[in-house]
Amino acid sequence: MSSTNSEDAIPVTVFINHKLMNSKPIERLKSIKFDRLRIECVSDEEEIPTTKDMGSVKQTSANADGNKNKAAVGWWFSNSDILSKYIEENENKQNIIWMHSASAGVEHLLKYDAIKKHKSIMTNAKGAFSASLGEWTIFASMYYAKEVFNMQKAQKEKVWKRFQVDMLKNKEMLVVGYGDIGRSIGKRAKAMGMVVNGVRSKKVIEERDREVVSQMFTLQDLERAVETADYVALALPHTKETENVVGEKIFEKMKTSAVLINVGRGASVDENALCDALNTGKIRGAALDVFQTEPLPETSSLWMIDESKILMSFHSADLTSDYHDLAMDVFVENLERFDRNGGKTDDLINKVDKTVGY
Repeated sequence: MSSTNSEDAIPVTVFINHKLMNSKPIERLKSIKFDRLRIECVSDEEEIPTTKDMGSVKQTSANADGNKNKAAVGWWFSNSDILSKYIEENENKQNIIWMHSASAGVEHLLKYDAIKKHKSIMTNAKGAFSASLGEWTIFASMYYAKEVFNMQKAQKEKVWKRFQVDMLKNKEMLVVGYGDIGRSIGKRAKAMGMVVNGVRSKKVIEERDREVVSQMFTLQDLERAVETADYVALALPHTKETENVVGEKIFEKMKTSAVLINVGRGASVDENALCDALNTGKIRGAALDVFQTEPLPETSSLWMIDESKILMSFHSADLTSDYHDLAMDVFVENLERFDRNGGKTDDLINKVDKTVGY
C-alpha cells in the first residue's frame, strides 16, 4: 500500500493512553501504509482536537460512493470520556461513521449518550482475549478440583498431608454468556472431558457448538440451569439485564459443592449475596477476575472471606504479555477492511449493537 498523508484521505483519529504512545503496537499502527486512510494518534494528555476543517476535505476515489467528508475514531485504552467529549465538541460530528474500541467490553463508552446515540457503527476487540480467559477459567476450576490452596498451606506449614482431589472429567461446566469468550471456555472444558451447558439469549445451539454444548438455556432459565452445575463460569457483558443477575436466588439453587467463576463483568454478581453464600457454605468457592468496583475497595467484604473459599486475580486473567498486540490485530484487521472498501463499514468485523451493549 502507498502512504497516504493527503488531506484527501479519510482521517482516523485514535485516542491513546499517554503511557502507551510509544508502545510497539502503536508504533506498528503508525508504520502501516494505507491507500485511503490517514491515521492521527492523539495522546489523552493532549488537548482534544477539533474537526472544523473537515468541511474542506475533498471527495476522492476513497469517497467515490458519494459520501463526502468521512471520518473514523478509535479508543485505545485512553480516558473513557475523551471520545464523548470529542464527539460533543466537534461541529462535524456527523462525519464520523465508525468508532472502534480496543477492549471487548464497551460499557465504559456506551454510558455516554453522545456515543450511544451516535449514528456511527461501533466495533470492538471481541475474540482478542478469549483464549486467555478460557485458560484462566480452566485454571480456576483446577485450583479447586486439585485442592491447591490446601496443598500450598501444608507446604508453608511444612506438614506432610495427603489430599483427596477431584478430576474435571465428567463434571458439569455451565457457561453463562455463551459468546466468544464463553465458546473459548466451553471448548476447553469439553477437552477436559467435562459436560458443557450454556446460557445465552436464545436456546438454540449453533451448528459450530453442537460438538461441545449439551444443552442451552436463557437467562430466564438460570435458576434451573445452575442446579446440576459443578462449575458456573460467567462470561457476561455488562447490560441492564445482566446487573446482579447472579444473586441470592441463584446461590440457593446451586450445589453446595459448586464453584462460581467470573471472567465477564463484575456487575453481573451481587457481591453481598456472594459473600453470604461463601460464608454460610451455600457454595464451595468463587474465583473472581472482575468486580463491581475496580480497584476493589479495602472496605469490600470479599477481602474478609476465608482464603480457602475465594481466588481473586484483579482483572488480570487476560493480561498476557501480548495483550495489546492481540487488541491491535483486531483493530488493524478492521482498518484494512475499511481502507480496502473505500471507507465503507459493511465489511467490518465485531460490530456492536449499541442498544444492547455488546
